[in-house]
Amino acid sequence: MEQESIAYPVSRYRYLRVRVRADPQVDHAAPEIASIGVLRAIHAKGETVPFPGTLEPREADPVQGRPASIWRIDLPGRVPLQSLEFEIADRTFSRPFQLEIVDDPAAPVMLASGDLTRAQDAVMAPVRIEFAEQFAQHLKLTITDDRNSPLALTGATALSAMRQVVFQSNGTVRLYYGNPKALAPHYDIASRIPTEATGAQATLGPQRDNPVYRPEPKPLSERSPWLVYLVLTGACATLAAILLNLAKASARQARSF
Repeated sequence: MEQESIAYPVSRYRYLRVRVRADPQVDHAAPEIASIGVLRAIHAKGETVPFPGTLEPREADPVQGRPASIWRIDLPGRVPLQSLEFEIADRTFSRPFQLEIVDDPAAPVMLASGDLTRAQDAVMAPVRIEFAEQFAQHLKLTITDDRNSPLALTGATALSAMRQVVFQSNGTVRLYYGNPKALAPHYDIASRIPTEATGAQATLGPQRDNPVYRPEPKPLSERSPWLVYLVLTGACATLAAILLNLAKASARQARSF
């Protein structure tokens, strides 16, 4: 096993001493150190982008025989999200919950579960549920109320890690999107961009259609659906003619005997 780096707690020491001893089992002498480098890790707080959700009216539906409330949240599109904030008017509560993605109602995906809580002395701030990043548009929140009054949810907001596009240009830049089959561009700037990119911040202008875009031609079955029925009719007629000829041949053979 080869080890060329050592991690240690954050310190502000100016001088470090490194000692390397020989392994008495395999080494005749201590390894020689040619060079040493000290690295520092920088953790920057990420920014998030809010996606306001549309909260549908509460649905009452028992969960495993226990009274519960179901809240459905519709987001503006299928967006990436890593947490969800709820505006709840109640002062204090502690309720079991389940949060699911229901883009496909027949195959829901579990996002998070646990207890939705707010202490008596807590600040009246939005209640946040965090989870690993997923893409979703339709969410379902199930809160088990038991004998308590249903919570008064007044709003829901999805939070996503901010994406950014860094480019080097002095003129107008056009951003194209929407083609799921497009290949990654692999620009040279990606290999020499600094960890913390700095520069002027640009804003998006109005969206415009790409004038040179030409959609892929639809399959022949979609362009001419009548052709499918024509082919099937011809195949059925051919099969019927073959069966009729076989029946006639069989009848002639039977008469000959």
